[in-house]
Parts: sequence; structure tokens; C-alpha cells
Amino acid sequence: MSNYRRTEIIITLLVIIALAFFAIPRFIKAQRVAKETACHENLVSIGHAIEVYQLAGDESLPASLEDVYGVGKAEASLPVCPLKGSYRLENGNVICDHE
Repeated sequence: MSNYRRTEIIITLLVIIALAFFAIPRFIKAQRVAKETACHENLVSIGHAIEVYQLAGDESLPASLEDVYGVGKAEASLPVCPLKGSYRLENGNVICDHE
């Protein structure tokens, strides 16, 4: 293999490494932002389910999310936080405790 060919391969590898150096952190950040957005959308969805619960009942707040998503209640099951948190009802507000 000639020196020119080796140099060409080394330069190509350096360019690929440089691109990966900049692309990987941005990809990781984009994943985090997407998961945060999904968590927010889950909170909105849970809020809508609580509104339906109130309209179907006596318009009082549920004691817990299990009252909203219990057997025979909501059409769907309680969403799962993509950031490994859990949703809970606190003073009428839906909160996620992910880090």
C-alpha cells in the first residue's frame, strides 16, 4: 500500500471521527428532548382523562390516578414516563417525578 493511500485512509478516518465527535452529543440531546416532550404530552393526556372523569362523575377531583385509570374507567392505561419517572396526582395537579 502506498503512502498516498495510507494518508488518504487516515484523513478519511479523522473526518469520520470528527463528525462523530460533534454528532453523537447532539443525538443524545435530541433523544432527551424527545423524551421530555413525550412526558409533557403524557401529562396533558392525563389531564384530559381527569376532565373526562370529572364530567362523568360528580365533578370532584379523583383521589388518585388509579381512580381515573382503574378497571373499567379510562379507555387506555396510565401512560408510562419515557424518562423512567412516575405520574401522581398532587393537590389536583398531575406531576411526574423523573429526574
